[in-house]
Amino acid sequence: MTMAKNSVNGISIQTLKRLPLYLKYLESKQSEGIEYISMPAIAKDLEYGQVLVKKDLTSVISESGKPKIGHKVDFLIDEIKEFLGYNDCSKAVLVGAGQLGKALMGYKGFESANLEIELAFDNSPFIIGERINNIEIMDVRRMFDLCERLNVHIGIITVNEKDAQIVCNNMIDAGIKAIWNFAPIQLKVPKGIIVENVNLASSLAVLSLKLSQKIENNKGDIK
Repeated sequence: MTMAKNSVNGISIQTLKRLPLYLKYLESKQSEGIEYISMPAIAKDLEYGQVLVKKDLTSVISESGKPKIGHKVDFLIDEIKEFLGYNDCSKAVLVGAGQLGKALMGYKGFESANLEIELAFDNSPFIIGERINNIEIMDVRRMFDLCERLNVHIGIITVNEKDAQIVCNNMIDAGIKAIWNFAPIQLKVPKGIIVENVNLASSLAVLSLKLSQKIENNKGDIK
């Protein structure tokens, strides 16, 4: 059976995108000392519909909550983390240590998702040897040997469009199984390789369109 492109393991892509938001919210409640929480309370705080929250969370948790009390916050956190694979620390390599690459290397938010950028590579002699967030930038020619030795399976591409496919091919040759692609190009990969594209230009286009529509709709309100 072929899985629909808008779902993964029967869970919709939109639900998958919301799960980290639920997780961050629940961890904030945990830090406040809150032990139990109901789905209506989650829906109210996050400004989601109750039906949506129930559908999202019941698709990934293994048991129902207690009547009038709700779910144990610790339990919900553990269930979401296990479903998303956060309990297994995932090592990653990054190729392209320009501004975007360095920003990702310095981003602390990956820690909560147990994603660790283990290695970073570039071909510029001007930045090879630099350290960002205690990650050394190495010569890209060392990627194959190091990825194989450290058994890394996640690759992050932050190079330009022209070099992205070459980097992708080299990552696959080095044993990378999943690629997070920030280059504005659709990568060609063999069957079995996972690619998640992050198209910043497309996101900006959507944002700009929504803004222009909002401005247009509000023109009538301006005196």
